[in-house]
Amino acid sequence: MAIWAFAFAFMLRNRVLDIPPQMFLFCSHTLRPERAVMPQNVDKLKPASPEDIAESLAFALRSAGASAFMMPPSPRTLQRRLSEKNKALLSAMDRIESLANRDDLTGLPNRRSITAWLGEQMAICGRTGIPLSVGLLDLDHFKRINGAYGHLMGDRALQLFAKEALGAIRETDRLGRYGGEEFLIVLVGTALDGASEPLERIRSRVGSADWTIIDHGFRLTLTIGATEYVPAESVESLMRRADMALYLGKETDRNRVVLDSAPLMRLAAQSKIATA
Repeated sequence: MAIWAFAFAFMLRNRVLDIPPQMFLFCSHTLRPERAVMPQNVDKLKPASPEDIAESLAFALRSAGASAFMMPPSPRTLQRRLSEKNKALLSAMDRIESLANRDDLTGLPNRRSITAWLGEQMAICGRTGIPLSVGLLDLDHFKRINGAYGHLMGDRALQLFAKEALGAIRETDRLGRYGGEEFLIVLVGTALDGASEPLERIRSRVGSADWTIIDHGFRLTLTIGATEYVPAESVESLMRRADMALYLGKETDRNRVVLDSAPLMRLAAQSKIATA
């Protein structure tokens, strides 16, 4: 039946088939027997109209299943469909990668992403001798914000902090959410003695920002512990020292920047001993 329908449609389309009434009645009876009419004076019937033929053929296609009569797509159509699907797949993969590497709340790189990038930069700096410093930022008394204003306002405070901090960093710096109310900033090409200025700029901007959305008179401060990368050390060792500097700042007066210069002092001492 499929072959007959294809041939029938082809001949109609190319005007090589002149349908006599008898033929049309036979087709109607075959394709739509419930609507077929077989009068006695068949020879006196007018030729079938194109509309009648099209209706009967369409009913046949629907009855047998349109998929059985569909012609295979052309190579160009297949190529276009494949290209569209590839674009959709790449877009979905980019979206998945973004979700895997970004913090949902702040939009900053998450801990996995920022520490992986830090490791890459440490490897580069180890080979080239370019200095690198990191700062661990912690929002002071953040638990009080959640307790006094609720977790929704706490989340809003994190978002506003991320916005203000991003506005204060340099293009070469990278900021990520390290966990909870802690954030990590990587200062590529910056030695420890030069890290104080950009870190103080972040602290000052956050402290002077407009926080009235949380509450009138509300002010957010942060403490920062910073250290410099020592060649051949691991990410864990570097972050441990930054965390110790942060802990020192929170135990003293908070709302300050603490620089851990002990490793550099030890390296300088070792260098003097070696050259003595």
